[in-house]
Amino acid sequence: MTQVDNTRKYTIEELPIDTSGWELKKLRQFVGHDTNMGFSAELYIDGKYVADVEDDAMGGGMYIIASKDHREMLDKMRETLKEYPEMFWSEKGWANPSEDSTFMSWDVESIIEVLIQREDERKYIKKQTTKCIFFTTPDTPSGSYRTYKRRAKVSDKANCALDEERLFNHIMKKHPEVTQILGLRTREDWRK
Repeated sequence: MTQVDNTRKYTIEELPIDTSGWELKKLRQFVGHDTNMGFSAELYIDGKYVADVEDDAMGGGMYIIASKDHREMLDKMRETLKEYPEMFWSEKGWANPSEDSTFMSWDVESIIEVLIQREDERKYIKKQTTKCIFFTTPDTPSGSYRTYKRRAKVSDKANCALDEERLFNHIMKKHPEVTQILGLRTREDWRK
């Protein structure tokens, strides 16, 4: 767990918890009862299987099915998370501070929802960046991206690698204040 400032509230984008070792595998999302979104997945922490997680989209909570050893680990994690500052929440879901947002404590379920949100964002970016690369600078509005058009098709791996190297160098030279570059296929996405 990382150091956090307990005197302030966090938005979901500012997740104060280190989830770098957390991963959802076999994530399957589906529409359930009354068009609620459900999912099922396997939770891995530091490369080790921990639990099956599921939300059947029937209006109840999330199920986390873990072995006894892993249940004890999750229970310890739940206790640790109680010490974290609250996050913003609204009926619309994860919220930024606004009139309709309230506060909620962190728990394992909220972290899993963050992982699902990040996976949805990763898939969206991958789909949207087949013909361009996204990047942001400090003055880019939240939720928006600047783009550079690709010259090579993503399916042409050799030319795509050369094109991405050219685009990466061009973005870094023309926009030295760049904060992130997304949609790269031949190297890791870049963030400051």
